Formats: sequence, structure tokens, C-alpha cells
Amino acid sequence: MSREELGHKLEVREDLDSEDLPPPPPPKHARVPFDANDFKASGATLDDKLRSQTQYPEEWKNSMKSLQSDVLNLSELSATSAGSFSRHKFERDFLHGQPEAEGVEADVAKLNLNDNEELMNSVFTSKKSKHPNIFKMLMKKKPEQNLMEQRLLQEPDNWQMVKHDLNRMNTLTTLDKQARTKRVARSEANFIIKPLEYITDVNTSEVFGPDNIEVVDTEVNIRKVAEFLMKYDHDYDFNDLITDVSVKFGSHRPSQIRAILLHLCKFRIIDETGKILQMKPKVHEVMAKGEATIFQLNYLFKKLLEALRIPAEVVFGFWKKPNEFYHSDQFLVNHCWLSVMMQTDERGNGAFRLIDLMCFQNGLICNIEGFNEFYFLTAPIDIVSTHIPSVIELQHVCPPVDLNVAFHLPRLYSSFKKHDLEFINFNNSLTRMHDLEFFEADIKIPVSVELFTLIKTSRKTSNDYTLCQIYWKGPQRIARIKAVLPENESIGVLQIFAGQKGLQTHFDNIHELACVIPLYHTGNSKASAFVPRFPTIRSQNNDLYIRHPQLSSISINNTYSFEVDVHPSMGLNSGSGIMNRDFKLVVESPSGKYTKLIKDEPHKPYGTHQLKLHCQEKGLYRGLVIGDSGNSWYVFAQWEC
Repeated sequence: MSREELGHKLEVREDLDSEDLPPPPPPKHARVPFDANDFKASGATLDDKLRSQTQYPEEWKNSMKSLQSDVLNLSELSATSAGSFSRHKFERDFLHGQPEAEGVEADVAKLNLNDNEELMNSVFTSKKSKHPNIFKMLMKKKPEQNLMEQRLLQEPDNWQMVKHDLNRMNTLTTLDKQARTKRVARSEANFIIKPLEYITDVNTSEVFGPDNIEVVDTEVNIRKVAEFLMKYDHDYDFNDLITDVSVKFGSHRPSQIRAILLHLCKFRIIDETGKILQMKPKVHEVMAKGEATIFQLNYLFKKLLEALRIPAEVVFGFWKKPNEFYHSDQFLVNHCWLSVMMQTDERGNGAFRLIDLMCFQNGLICNIEGFNEFYFLTAPIDIVSTHIPSVIELQHVCPPVDLNVAFHLPRLYSSFKKHDLEFINFNNSLTRMHDLEFFEADIKIPVSVELFTLIKTSRKTSNDYTLCQIYWKGPQRIARIKAVLPENESIGVLQIFAGQKGLQTHFDNIHELACVIPLYHTGNSKASAFVPRFPTIRSQNNDLYIRHPQLSSISINNTYSFEVDVHPSMGLNSGSGIMNRDFKLVVESPSGKYTKLIKDEPHKPYGTHQLKLHCQEKGLYRGLVIGDSGNSWYVFAQWEC
């Protein structure tokens, strides 16, 4: 196409626009009436737009009349004919209605948004109402979301949160432990991941003499020595005391040592914070006041034993106290104890033994009344995790345990050794928790022992944040311990208590302290608590291990799978099947309804009891176990819904 032809067409188009003629008829089956602005150029005036807008009511009126005539008169005209009739009527009315449109246009130009607001205000002011703007507020109020839509939007989030909380407390897998171990090893260069692996059967308490005899007789008639010391006050002359002890007990060294120890326990130990003082005592002042520092008492202890020709030495070092959290391995000399050479025969054979006067005198340190016999002539290897000497030679362990290894060991106290407990694959990196992680450890325990755990921080002491349960792996009876710190707590200690099964009847009657593990947390925290386990004194034939759910709280209108592993507490024997034939577990709802857990393998004396329960009631769901007599139920756990 040439430029002249193109220019000619443009001129024709401009002529058409300037004539302001009615638009051509629309094609068949098009929308009627049409919009005249569709055929206007971009330079159409506002007058044209207003003129077309004023015709809209008439336009729809004509369209409706055409439709009514077709229906009422049963017209055989096609849709195209009806549309054509309406179009011609619209053109005729459009030409005759131009003068009226000009008047309407002038009226519309006078109206604006402000006039509308003034009109609305005048309407509201004419009404006598205390709240004149209530209608406006209702007009502006956003439509409420459908309740069904809200429920559909919230349920996935709630269920996802429930599943996340349930899965959070699942037992750690090998991959989980490896990932956490790598993270801690990279962040802390001198951190020892598995310190217990550095202590084996090769490490033994130090002995002396030509025959290397390791067995040392420390048996003492405790009642006889105690009755002998009852007639001596703390201000009794030490010289006369030594003479009486040597005459009473002859050459039996354990009895002589205990007699001196019991006499010194009559003195009050002055509390010292931080580093202890190493000031030698003035004997007359100590006897008059009846009190002394820990070093002064150990110094007197040493001198009195030497007067009885028993070699002894005061050992300065670092004592890992049960309730303390130590941030680094830069420890202070906060304690001292006594090492004694116990000669066993005339050939000069013997072994080193340790005495901690403070721990012996104050049994409450390990949660027992009276004297703690564990710290009387104890083997050095048994307290290597809590008593770290400033000089490694005074550890009296061969070969010696590195001091850094000793610092990272879990703190083992008297009950751990008494009840023959043993850690299984202890991983120290699990004590460094990040975000929603938790600590986990396994301890092998005898069939006659039970454990109890607590979390202690600077602001709170509770067992809500720990879970200790018994499970069996072959012939081994193992306690699995899980723990978290309370919300917004970064440091704390896990305390483990051990004692004879059946002796702890409530939370105020706690066993002797066995172990303390310091815990550390970084990152985000979330309030959570484990399912509480209650001692069942009259149902002890079976060990129960709750697999799911292990959290204390459950959400309403959700379905939970209750799973409990059951195993005979005395192990598998010929009578296990008969004993567990009538064993039952149920879950009691808040309304009192009992629902039985079904055993997956009924023919075995052990196995998993399961139940899927839709929790529709608010309140406490309690786990009940049948008593050993089979006559009553006892609560072993509870969940709050």
C-alpha cells in the first residue's frame, strides 16, 4: 500500500469521526444494545460519554420490552429479528432524546462526591439516634469469613502442629545423633564427645607394695565405733582421743580412721564460695568454736592419722557439685579431700583410698539422711568424675585419666555405684541442644532398681521436663531418659536418682542421687512437657514404656495412637506367660469411659498394646494398669486435653 492510499484512508476516518453519526448496526448474534464508545476515537469528548450514559436505562427498558413481546405473543421472530427491532427503536429514541440529555448532562455535572456525602450526612442528622454513623460502619464493614472456611483453613495448621509436637519427642536415630555430633564437634574444639570411652577396665585404683594386691579390707563395725565416739565432745583433747582410739581398736586401721572421722564430723564446716582458703587451723580456736573450714578439718584429719601412723595427704582440687553448672573447663580449687594409704599386710602391700569429709558428713548432698558411707575409704576410680585433683598424680588412678576427660564425664555420685548402673553409648554432644532438640541417654539397670529424674535450673525444679522409662533389649533392662530445659532457659542440670524398686511412693520420697548431667540450650525454645509417669507400687510385675504419645498435652478433636510396650519386670522365665495372662491396660476418658488397649501378639508374655482413640472431650485422659492382684486399677500416666 502506498503512502497516498494510506493517507486517503486516514482522511476518510477523520471525516467519519467529525460527523457524529449513529454507529452502524452490529453483526448478528452480537450484544444489543451496543456501546457507542466502542466506535469512538481516543479523542472522544466527555459530552459524548455522558450522553451515552444517560441512555442506559432506556436501553435496558427497550430490551426487556422486546423480550416480553416475544414471550407473551408467542412471536415466531428469531432472536436476530427481535434484536433488530430493539436496535431501530433505540436509534429513534436516541435522536429525539438529545435535548433532554443536555439537561440531564447539566444536572450530572453539578453533582460530585462531596454532594453525595453532604446528602448522606443530612439524612443521618435528621434521624434522632445515639449512633448516627452506625449505618456507615455497617456499610464499610468487611464481610465475615465463612465459619466452614475458617475451620478448613485452621485444621491443617493445627493438625500439622500436633504431628510436629508428637514427632519431636521420637527416639533419636543414629543419623540424628551423628548430625548433632558433627555440629558440636565443629563448634567446640576441645569438647569430648564420648568421655566414658576413655575409661576402661585398664584404669584401676592405684596400689603399692611388691605383690600389687588390689583387694583392700575396709569393713568396719559401724555401730561399735559410733557408740565409742558418743562420749567425746568436739572440745575433747586430741591427744587423749588418739590414745583412746589406739587402745580401743588396736591395729585395725579402718576402725581407727572411722573413729577420727566421726569425731571431726562433730565440727561445723564453714561455707566457702569460690576458691577455698588454705589457712592452717589454730587448734584451740577450732575446738572452742566447734567450726572450721574444709581445709582446716582435713588438715587436722591428716595430723591425727599420722599420729596413729597412718600415711595420709590433703588433696586440693575441683569438686563438681550436684546443683552447679560450669560453663568451661577453667575450674577453680573449690574443695579438698584426703587420700589414705591402706596397708593390708606386713609385706607392705596396700592401696590408696579417698575420704571426702564434707560429702560423708552431709548426706543431703546426695539426698540421703545421716552419713554417706560411699565417701568413706572409696576407691579413687569411683569418684574420678566428680573429684578432679589439681595435680594429676594425686588422682591415684593407673593409668591416670586426663583432667579434660574427667571434666567432661557425667557426674556419678554414690547411688550410681551402689546400684550397679552403667551408661550405654553415652553421647556428650546430646547435652548441647539447639532449638527443639532434646537430650537422650540409656542406662542399664538391675531388675530390682528404679530411677527418678528431675530438671533443675536457677528458677525452676520439676520432673515435667524429663521422661524416664524402662524397656528391654534382649536380657538387658534399660532405662531411657529424655529431657528438655524449660522455656527460655539456657542452662540447667538433669538429676537422676536411683533406689530399690517400690520404695519411692511419691515425689517427696525421692531416692538417692546417682548422676547429674549438665544441659545447655541455644536458639528458639517452645513450652513443652513430657507425659507424667506415676509410681505404681501395687503393679510392679511389668515394665511399661509409653511409645506414643510422649507429650503431656493432647489436642481435642484429634485421633491419637496410644502405644505402650509391656515386658515382665523380672525378665523372661517359665512363669512370665502365666503371670501376664490377665494383664490389662486401659485409657480412661474425662467422662470416665474405659477403652482397652489391644495387644498385638496375645500369645507372648511381652509386646505392644495399642489403641486408636479420637479425643473429643476436654480434661484428663489417664492410663490405667491392672494391679498385680488383678482387683484394682492404678494410674501410671495421664494426658491433658
